[in-house]
Amino acid sequence: MPLVRMVFKPEITKTVYRTVNFTFKDDAAMKAALTHITTMEVERSVFQAIDGLADLTLIPGPVADGKPTVFTLAGYDKMSSLEAASAKIKEVMMELGPHYAAPPKPEAGTVVWQASPPK
Repeated sequence: MPLVRMVFKPEITKTVYRTVNFTFKDDAAMKAALTHITTMEVERSVFQAIDGLADLTLIPGPVADGKPTVFTLAGYDKMSSLEAASAKIKEVMMELGPHYAAPPKPEAGTVVWQASPPK
């Protein structure tokens, strides 16, 4: 079950994803970061304003050395949108910096196969 799931533009067909692995200092830091992410969207529409960003999903990862991890998936319409959003995403990740136990590990890739949604 996702920790956070935000859909910004449901009409977009996602062809690429940015994934980021986060390691937080502790549970309190993780919860503070998740609250901050939600607040950024509610108060400033930070993610809604990013062209081509369809959705954002944060799921719990394993606890590593007593530190909680979160795996993030951001779905985009095309690689050029993902690349154009990189500076803004870096700003967002910098705001969360005090909560990290280690630097985030971002990656990107294209959708190779997709299951049909349930009817």
